[in-house]
Amino acid sequence: MKFAIISDTHSSIDDVVSFLLDNEVDFFIHAGDYTSDAEEISYITGISYKCVKGNNDYYDNINPEFMVINVDGINIYITHGHRENIHFGYEKLAITAKKKGCSVAIFGHNHLYVDETLLSVRLLNPGSPSLPRDSKKSMMLCNTHDGILDVKKITF
Repeated sequence: MKFAIISDTHSSIDDVVSFLLDNEVDFFIHAGDYTSDAEEISYITGISYKCVKGNNDYYDNINPEFMVINVDGINIYITHGHRENIHFGYEKLAITAKKKGCSVAIFGHNHLYVDETLLSVRLLNPGSPSLPRDSKKSMMLCNTHDGILDVKKITF
């Protein structure tokens, strides 16, 4: 299964749309902040999505604050990260994911690209395609096979 991860789009979706139109993915995940962008991206590309709301999604009464999905046998916890106070570290996020039976946690909020493991949980943050707080605008492209998750950083 091939999927993309984005977060913190803040109305800047052109690069994401271009990438998705040029690359085949089965679905994409939006980890919050401007969940309406996920709907627009899906409308333009025809690609389905999973979405959680972030701290800037004040009027979103549809999407949950977190969810657990299973992709090819891999349990994935998706959250924006503000409720887990990620600015003070990722331990609470990893513990929450483990409690929910997940080996992967996808989050956003701090606009920083992250691909690291903590407490046996792989933490993935795609950064931001709009307002990166590290070197470049970014998102992730993921591929699953035989219970393994391969992740590639996509920069704009």
